[in-house]
Amino acid sequence: MEFKRITTNPRQMGGVPCLRGLRIPVATVVALVAEGQTTEGILALYPDLEADDIREALLFAAEAVRGVTPRNGQLCCPRAARCPPASLAGDHRCGALPSLLIDLGVACAGER
Repeated sequence: MEFKRITTNPRQMGGVPCLRGLRIPVATVVALVAEGQTTEGILALYPDLEADDIREALLFAAEAVRGVTPRNGQLCCPRAARCPPASLAGDHRCGALPSLLIDLGVACAGER
C-alpha cells in the first residue's frame, strides 16, 4: 500500500512520519483519535489537516503495528536493510513470509 499523505524527512521533526510535509506527526493524530477526539475536533485543532489525512494516519499506524515498516510513504520488508537478494525459489532470507508480502503488495528488499 502506498501512503501519499505520509512524509518522512530526516531534517523535519527528526524524521518521524508526518502528514503532507506539515509538522504534524502521524502519532499525534493517532493519539488524538485514541483519546476520543472526533475528526471534526482534530480538524479544528489542526486546520491545515484534511479528513483524508486522519484516515491515512490510522491506516499507516495499522500497517506499522502489523510488523510491516512504513518507509517514505510505502511499506517495506520489516528487515529490508539486512535482506540479501532472494533466491530464485523465492526464499525471503529476511524472515518475512512471502505470502504476507504478496498480500500487502510489498517486495522483499532482494526483489527491488
